[in-house]
This record gives sequence, C-alpha cells and structure tokens, in this order.
Amino acid sequence: MTLEPIFPYFGGKRRAAEQVWESLGRVDRYIEPFFGSGAVLLGNPYPAKSELINDINHHVANLWRALQHEPEKVWQLASAPCSEIELKARAKWLKEWVPYDFSDMNAYDAYAAGVWLWVACVAINPDASSLQRNGQPRGIKGREFTREWFDNVSNRLCRIEVLCGDWKRCLTKATIGIPTNFNNAGIFLDPPYGTGNGVSYDDNTGNVAKEVWEWAIENGDNPSLRIVVAGYDDGRELPKGWEIIERSEKGGYGARYDKGNENHKLERLWCSPHCQRNQPSLFD
Repeated sequence: MTLEPIFPYFGGKRRAAEQVWESLGRVDRYIEPFFGSGAVLLGNPYPAKSELINDINHHVANLWRALQHEPEKVWQLASAPCSEIELKARAKWLKEWVPYDFSDMNAYDAYAAGVWLWVACVAINPDASSLQRNGQPRGIKGREFTREWFDNVSNRLCRIEVLCGDWKRCLTKATIGIPTNFNNAGIFLDPPYGTGNGVSYDDNTGNVAKEVWEWAIENGDNPSLRIVVAGYDDGRELPKGWEIIERSEKGGYGARYDKGNENHKLERLWCSPHCQRNQPSLFD
C-alpha cells in the first residue's frame, strides 16, 4: 500500500515517487539520506526488507523516531485545533528547543515531535482558508489530518532505521550492507539544490549538491547499486549508461509564493546504469 506524507514539505518529491520506484524496482535495502517528509519511501509499492533514512534536520529525525515509540502522544499534540496564538507560541517554543543527543538510539522527544508536526501542517500551507474550514490542521493538498492517515504512516515507519546527521553516514560500506547482508540496494538522493552546484545546507556545512553528484557517479557502475539523484537541469554531462528523466512539476511552494519562480520546470531525475528502467527488455 502506498501512502502520502502527513505534512507538507519544501522540496518534497511526492509527485516523483512513482518514477523513482519505476527506476529502482524491488530492492533488498533502501537508503534515503535526505528524508524530509518521506514521500518517496511512503510511495514504494514494494517495501524493501530493510530501510535506512536520515535527515540533518533534528525536528524531522525526531518526528520519525517519536512515531516509532509514542505515536499517541504525537497525535494528541498534532491534531490540536488551529489558532494564530497557538501557532506563534509553538513556533517560539520550537526555536528554543534543544534536541537530544541522537547518537543515543533511544533518544526522542514526542512532545517536540507533535508540536513540530502541527506547525508544519498549519504554517506551510498557502491556502489559509482551508485551515479554518473546520478548525483542524491540514496536511498534503489540504486534506483533513485524520487519525487513520496518521496511524497508517506511523505503522509504515515503525521498523525503519533513523539517523540524524551528515548524508555520507548513510552510504558507508557497513550501512549499505552489500554483499554482507543484502544482494542489492536502492539509493535515492535528493540533496538541497538550486540552479547551480553551489547549494549547501542551511548551516553552510559543505557543497552538498556537488558532492552528492560526485558520489553517485563514482558508485554508479556498481551492479549491486541502483541510484536515483534528484536536482535541477544544469547541463551536467552524463556518464555512459546513465539516464535522465525530465520532469516539470506543477509548481511547489516556492512557485506559489514567488510567481516568477520557474525552477519547477527544471526538475530532473538521473538514474544510474543498473536501475531497472535502464535494463534491456526481455522482448528486445
């Protein structure tokens, strides 16, 4: 069963999920170093045997870990009625929140997770009228934030591995697990990106888009790896065997707030040589 993420997210790949999985196919191990709202993992019709996710944003990582341990508490806070006063108070509280040491696999904060999820559903939505229709938070596409939807996503994510830190930590020989534990792995790389290679994390820790592309090219010939990279079309040269999928989004949150923003027309997916869509058909 495929699912939609429970909160809107800048740069989310909900509409790209089907194309990503057409490229990756069925895999033993799935790794997503830039997880965000989890739209691609949730859109997988054939969940992998083992799944590893990561995000440098402590709030994102904390949410997914809290859902594994205390979904009831997260739901109680995230489903609260909408209020401008509450939004300002919760946003202020989140700015002052000090995250746990996430190197401790048992560390999480369900209270912070519920507050953050509520703010994400309320604040990142250009259609304010839809939020006020019945006084409840709205998730993706303005859908009512229902308990059934929340529980389905929580249950889907209950057994995944969660990391919080630099993306490279997900892609070591040990974390990929080939050939020790798995026959193959699907890797989806969706780094922060813009119109060039000089895009980095908000805290300026590294030239992420460029480094991700270099890693993908270096490892693309590994027959056990299926790699899909998301980014803007910048005229980059593709090595032999790689395929580009041209995409034109309807326009994300950036286009809605900035009517002159045309970046959504530059969306691309690059697929490594051993992706399923790059393999010859049995009938060729």
